[in-house]
Amino acid sequence: MKTPTKNADDTDLVTSDAAAKTDQPVPFHAQRHQAEVSLMVRPDAGFRAKAEITNGGLLSVAVLVSGILLSTAVLVHVAVGDRRPSRFPWRSTR
Repeated sequence: MKTPTKNADDTDLVTSDAAAKTDQPVPFHAQRHQAEVSLMVRPDAGFRAKAEITNGGLLSVAVLVSGILLSTAVLVHVAVGDRRPSRFPWRSTR
């Protein structure tokens, strides 16, 4: 169960009930990060987005992206193959 509180600049800050009752800091993996971006293309058209993520969620996203990039690199390496001439012409690579 989460208890909303107010930050110094009147924005909502969500902490756990256990931390709110004991006045202890929020655990590292439960700390939240917030970001907001606003982009105006024309005076009457624009884009606004807000994001909030915990440290644990940020770590999960990093692991997923790393796994995707690593598997893509392996697939590209296998698809392209070795274009260099072999040092041992009697050995077949495929």
